[in-house]
Amino acid sequence: MNEEMVKVKKNGKLIAFSEGWQYWLLDGVIYSIRSDGSSICFWCSVERLGAHLHRLFQVTKKKFFTENEDMTVIDRTFLSQFSYA
Repeated sequence: MNEEMVKVKKNGKLIAFSEGWQYWLLDGVIYSIRSDGSSICFWCSVERLGAHLHRLFQVTKKKFFTENEDMTVIDRTFLSQFSYA
């Protein structure tokens, strides 16, 4: 596990997980982390999350977090502020 991953997991908040990925919130950024600890990615800023989720909905015809049968949402309160979550 690299330093950035440790920082995110230690100080961030897990919002959801699915299919080998965990989605963490820290300092206004959503990070995606492989469940096996092999990689971490800057997924989206909270500021742009509404637009990002809307685009994913246009492409997949599903709400990324709540209409994915493999997704487990941990922080429903946080995600409820985004209509395409």
